[in-house]
Amino acid sequence: MVTLPRARRPSAADALLAGLLALVVLAEAVTEEAVRSPALHAAVGTTVMVAIAWRRAFPLPIAALVVTGNMLLGGNGGELSVVFGLLIMAFTLGAETEGPASWWGMLVLLSFF
Repeated sequence: MVTLPRARRPSAADALLAGLLALVVLAEAVTEEAVRSPALHAAVGTTVMVAIAWRRAFPLPIAALVVTGNMLLGGNGGELSVVFGLLIMAFTLGAETEGPASWWGMLVLLSFF
């Protein structure tokens, strides 16, 4: 069995947050009338939200994944839940990165707009 070093494993709080956000995405995919493809919304949205559990260990790659997920779901409708991912990543990039990495992170997030 492969185990990640302690610094690379998400905390219980981060895993819980990611799980709750994934459930919100799934609920939105099923209930939101604006969602054109519930399967796409569920697959991409859940992947993005689950990845947020590793946001502190890998802030820049997870930020890029969140932005990519938002771009994929942009025309699908019902993207409110995935916007939560952008907000969480903006906070994480400010709190967990320093120097050039923080600027790169904000550029990645702003590329969505």
